[in-house]
Amino acid sequence: DSFSLATKPIAADLAALLTTPGFAAADFRVQQFAIWTITNNPARNGYVGLGTFGVGSGPSDAEIREIKALFKEAGIDTSSYRALR
Repeated sequence: DSFSLATKPIAADLAALLTTPGFAAADFRVQQFAIWTITNNPARNGYVGLGTFGVGSGPSDAEIREIKALFKEAGIDTSSYRALR
């Protein structure tokens, strides 16, 4: 495994998301899936699962709806992201 830090500036959509009040109030899973939506742009079933002890799942339909709402609150175009189309 390797780890690296990017030196390029944060993407505008990610900056907008992180400063949205709703993002700070969201639970960890929604926050992480929202970030991955921007950084990885996965298909709806392409998220890495989150959970405990090696058992996890991708975002539920309710979590996807919450992510869409956060993106709209932040002024992010959801049509740019495969999982939110």
